[in-house]
Amino acid sequence: MGLMEELMAHQELAQGGSLMARDEKPEWRKNLPNTLGPNLGTGVQTGMDLLDALLSFGPSPLDAAGGSGAQILPATWKAMAPEAKAMVTNFGNNYPKTFEKALASGPSIVPQVGPMPGGVNAYGMLRKPGDNVHQIIVRPDAVKRNTLGHELQHSLNAPRVGNTNLPDALTIATLLKDVNPAGDRGSLDLLLNKLIVPQPGRSLMQRIEGVATGTTPMVLNKKEVRAPLIRNAMDEGLAYTAQNAAKPNADPLLKLLAERLGVNWE
Repeated sequence: MGLMEELMAHQELAQGGSLMARDEKPEWRKNLPNTLGPNLGTGVQTGMDLLDALLSFGPSPLDAAGGSGAQILPATWKAMAPEAKAMVTNFGNNYPKTFEKALASGPSIVPQVGPMPGGVNAYGMLRKPGDNVHQIIVRPDAVKRNTLGHELQHSLNAPRVGNTNLPDALTIATLLKDVNPAGDRGSLDLLLNKLIVPQPGRSLMQRIEGVATGTTPMVLNKKEVRAPLIRNAMDEGLAYTAQNAAKPNADPLLKLLAERLGVNWE
């Protein structure tokens, strides 16, 4: 049984009140009160409790709120290069409801196709040059990778991520890493590799053997635990879940989770 199947099985047990669903906290979660402070660490949930929260999260509050009527402004559309217009049109045709939701979510969307600024090694990025503007940049070689959708999902994630407390945000990120396919998690892996590291005090050989067997205790990296990194990890987890679930060959359980989280593209 894979991890996703285990999570879904635990969810069913939890709904039935089974004691079997009450998992032990992983070591790094037990240490949260010491790492993040007593106030932030108080009331940390177990991984399965957080899965309950994930699966009961439902669609974003923006779905019910109806948004504020923001859009790609006519002047922005007129100024966009043909390749950017084609990219936006393609996503809108494939996922009209999600595209409409993104346009109605609040900030004005400014998409463009071009190189990443400052030598950033990514297929795409979302920048916020103003409170009411989300600028999306997609590399020319990533136009057909649904990178635009990934960045639009970041725009949609903003209220949810900002309103999630840090311990839960970190656990959501780690759970979503485990349910997304290896090789299709990009910056989510990079962020979590900074935040959660092998327990110090072990020899290099012990660490190598531990990683190979899955027995290395993992702890929070006190040097890297910062609110923006934690929130970015959750944000990336949601965006990769949306992007990977939209693939034709996506795992049905991943598609189900994306739907329950309200990040499925349609």
